[in-house]
Amino acid sequence: MNANFSSVSQNRIRIDLHVGYYNPTNIDKGIGRSPVQIPSIYMDGHTVYPDGYSFDEIQLVSIDENGDYYTVYSSEVAEDAETIEIPNYITDEYEIRLCRGGYYFYGDITI
Repeated sequence: MNANFSSVSQNRIRIDLHVGYYNPTNIDKGIGRSPVQIPSIYMDGHTVYPDGYSFDEIQLVSIDENGDYYTVYSSEVAEDAETIEIPNYITDEYEIRLCRGGYYFYGDITI
C-alpha cells in the first residue's frame, strides 16, 4: 500500500479518502441530487481527527501474501467523537476504513 497524504499544519496529515459501500442493495437511494460527500480526515500519530464528521466504526485493514484483505483492528466510534485513538501497539501500513451506514471511506495510512 502506498500512503497518499497531504500536509496540514500542527503535525496533522490529511488522509486522501475514497468511498465504497458494503451492500448496494441496502443503500437508501435518497433524493439522488448529489453524490456522497467524502469527508476531510486528519491524522497525527495514532490520533484520527474526524473534523466534524461522525462515523459508526473505524477499521484498519491489511493485505496478506495472497492478496486477501483482513481486519487488524476495529472499534465503534462515539457519535460526537472529536478524536479517534488507535492503540499504540498498532504500527504498519494499513487501509483505514471509516464506516457510516452502508458506506465506508477508505485510504492508505502508515503509523
